[in-house]
Amino acid sequence: MTAGLATSGSEVVANAEFPFTARDLDVITRIMTREVGISLTGAKANLVYSRLAKRVRKLGLRSFAAYCALVESTEGEAERGEMIAALTTNVTRFFREPHHFEHLRDKLLPGLIARAKRGERVRLWSAACSSGQEPYSMALTVLEQFP
Repeated sequence: MTAGLATSGSEVVANAEFPFTARDLDVITRIMTREVGISLTGAKANLVYSRLAKRVRKLGLRSFAAYCALVESTEGEAERGEMIAALTTNVTRFFREPHHFEHLRDKLLPGLIARAKRGERVRLWSAACSSGQEPYSMALTVLEQFP
């Protein structure tokens, strides 16, 4: 079950073009976890709906239940790929989210630099970077503050 959602057929997105229930979100969440290791929570219901409603519309389906039946089926393999592409961020560039690097520079680095100066190990992790611009942006931010 997706965190924070009831398992009933209650709709999780109000006033939506297509019915979208907690069960639908659970199905999509299970597929995303199984196929690509991404764990979606109930807090992402609106994002999931907005990104996949385009697919539901394009396929001429009347509900997310029908969409879920498709992506769970053997015949839905290609659509599972479309679903994954729609629900993942497929953009990479240097300093892609500037506020992240400002936060790193202003809030995190002062303490990390102090630890490094004491000889402690400091590690930074860039999760889900596509072709490497994000970790290089992190490195550039660190070098700017601690050459």
